[in-house]
Amino acid sequence: MLRQAVSGSRQNFLLSVDDTQSAGSALVWCRATHEAIDDSFAGRFTLAREAVIVQRLGEHSIRVPRILGSSASGRALIQSYIDERDAPNAQVRERDIAGFFDVLDRVHSLDPLGVIPAGEIVPSLSLTTAVSSEVAGWATLAQQLLASDRLAVIEQRAVLVDVARRVDDVLSELTDVRMPDVGLQLDLVHGDAGRANYIADHGGDVWIIDFELAHAGSRLEDFAWCELRGLEQDEAVWRRHIMARLDLMGGSSVEVYRYFRMLIYFRSVVAIAARIAANPDHPFVPYLARRFVENEVLGWLSAAALPHAAGRLRSSAADAPWAAFTPASAPRLRAWPAPAPEPLG
Repeated sequence: MLRQAVSGSRQNFLLSVDDTQSAGSALVWCRATHEAIDDSFAGRFTLAREAVIVQRLGEHSIRVPRILGSSASGRALIQSYIDERDAPNAQVRERDIAGFFDVLDRVHSLDPLGVIPAGEIVPSLSLTTAVSSEVAGWATLAQQLLASDRLAVIEQRAVLVDVARRVDDVLSELTDVRMPDVGLQLDLVHGDAGRANYIADHGGDVWIIDFELAHAGSRLEDFAWCELRGLEQDEAVWRRHIMARLDLMGGSSVEVYRYFRMLIYFRSVVAIAARIAANPDHPFVPYLARRFVENEVLGWLSAAALPHAAGRLRSSAADAPWAAFTPASAPRLRAWPAPAPEPLG
């Protein structure tokens, strides 16, 4: 093993392996699951499922690291290694972000039925039904967490305080607020798009990684993820690409975008709680705990901006939002209240 990459949900190892065909060696990534985390997600987002999706994306010439092999259990994958080059300045990062959106546009254009594993979706699936099903899956995860004693462990170790009540508040809001139905099309969704989930190689080509959360839904969800992940660096660049795509989709997409912004913040709160509960001793936990608090605040701020959610907010998390952010992470909150994406022109 040459090195291990720190991750909240996967163990990623860079390996040098013998290549029998060339009588030399090759670099590969070995991605292995934390079994407790897989169990916490009720087998919904496994590496075995991701392998199917990545292989099908490769068949459509989407630039993704190729699957080279897997363990019998499906809990470990070997993928081709893409040698990432560091962006030397903001101009290069801007080109990389543009390249990422180009690849993401191609992902969105694919028929989900041909990429998502068999049995998960049907040909007649509507966007409204797909989103309702996705939300129901996350609601089930939150309910399972609340019914178990795993959140109590988080509180006992003082990782987060009052976490069960906070997850319950998020669950209530997730299930009460409905996506505006404006007749948008059904897309293939990455499910965790944006900064940190793409690689720019030394030739300048951009590769997308981590498709474990891919599903059928709306590309607006991915744009909301891009906003969340882009708040820490190059925020104006990420926002410009999002706004340009919203403009192409028309004015009715803006309210739906606001809904997805709320959804992805709250979904991340549930996911982070599940990951911490599954492995509270993981070295990534302090970072995850900070993200839980920050995304919780941004979720409630997003919910407050939805007309159909006004007056029913169950949390005081957004009463003093600055209190949830450290000096290092405060730019995430400062970037968030920038003008919400509106149709241009």
